[in-house]
Amino acid sequence: MCDDQNGDGYNDILIADVDNGISNIKIFPGGPLMDTIPFWQVKIDFTAVTIDINGDGYRDIVTFPSVGASHLAVYYGGPLLDTIPDYLIQFPIPSSATGMIVNSAGSRIDMNGDGIEELAFWYGQWPNDTLYFYETGSKFTGVPKQRYAGELFNQKMDSPLMFGDINGDGCSDLWIELYDPTLPNTNTRYNVIYGDPEFNLAERFSYQHDGTGYIMDGLTIASRIISDFNGDGKDDWLHPNDGQYLYFYGKMVNSGGYPPTEFPTAYRGLNTQDRGPLLGFKMDVGDVNGDGIQDLMLSIGYSEQWLWLGGIPKWGNTANKKFNGATGRGFVGDVTGDGVDDLALVYDYDGNSYGYGYAVIVAGDRNLVSVGDGEEPQIPNTLRLVTYPNPFNPSTKISYTVPSTGGVTISIYNVSGELIEQRDLGERFAGSYEEEINLGKTGASSGVYFAEITFTSGTDVKKERVKLQLLK
Repeated sequence: MCDDQNGDGYNDILIADVDNGISNIKIFPGGPLMDTIPFWQVKIDFTAVTIDINGDGYRDIVTFPSVGASHLAVYYGGPLLDTIPDYLIQFPIPSSATGMIVNSAGSRIDMNGDGIEELAFWYGQWPNDTLYFYETGSKFTGVPKQRYAGELFNQKMDSPLMFGDINGDGCSDLWIELYDPTLPNTNTRYNVIYGDPEFNLAERFSYQHDGTGYIMDGLTIASRIISDFNGDGKDDWLHPNDGQYLYFYGKMVNSGGYPPTEFPTAYRGLNTQDRGPLLGFKMDVGDVNGDGIQDLMLSIGYSEQWLWLGGIPKWGNTANKKFNGATGRGFVGDVTGDGVDDLALVYDYDGNSYGYGYAVIVAGDRNLVSVGDGEEPQIPNTLRLVTYPNPFNPSTKISYTVPSTGGVTISIYNVSGELIEQRDLGERFAGSYEEEINLGKTGASSGVYFAEITFTSGTDVKKERVKLQLLK
């Protein structure tokens, strides 16, 4: 989002692209009739963001111009906008290391809660990467107000690196991985840092994962902060489904809080139809239906973007809109002037997530409504079986879905093929069900087992098997 740079009354669109190996930042005019020719562009190698550096009410363009550069380049926005940098922010420690301007997309970075955004820049220094925070507006000095680096030796910053106000106090909070590149990676940490009015960054929670990616109470290395998805005034957590929902719900949403795991029970699952969302893109898209609640978009596979409207629907939690063929997206805000945030989608000519492509601006739509208004939840049309927790001791839950009416039997085998337990569950209608298996009652020892579901409908017999691991 770059506000109205050309003075025509409509917010404009900033896009980064690569043309014949040359990276460019371009600004295109917004409005009901958009021009496909940019009115401003500069060449860069790395990242750029828009933020009001000088406090004149216009968002400025800040770029990291090239690999090894010792500064950030600032182009003042609005009437002053041209292709000559107006200010160079020199790095505190001269270095040829790489870095990245943190793009907060739809969320503001305001760690001290004073209502003025901060510019955040990650710099790859030795031994520890450092995150620098610059105050803007009347407080801008060109010198970092605060900095953050890992407490342990040789910690590099990695994804996730994202901001949001997860406790609702008006100060942005930070979720960041500090990666130890030296095997066995014992110094790797996942930290949540709460903002505060004094800008101390002293309120921290540091975690290690258990080797599988799990941290605690739903928090995992794949967890992400998303904008307030239920309208309670706090930003939320997007987690992988940890078994609170059926297997085809790939993600679940937990309320933000203090500490970060204050609310381990999710308030909403996202039915991804058992198709794995690929994280990496910023997921906030703003309020695309104008109901006052932030919405969410996920990459599903390599060439689909699925949109979920914010709020808590009565049932289903299926995507409200699907954009097939879209390999990426971006946050642009309201560029058509109708008061509703719009969408930027990326399509590639060859259908991959790289190569030559184009961006499409999709207008927000007040007619989009939640699935809570009556749409039935969708059930996958194949026989599926999943268990959680797994590994387990002594019991696990077996969740299964049958595509039509038929008889169901669940069998448990050991690695030698010996039948340990069998349950004839009788006839089941199309839908999803759950059974609890307690191998502790059978005297089973630690090891690998297999759960098998047999579904019989007339002469049609289908089987599905999943591996179990009992740990005592």
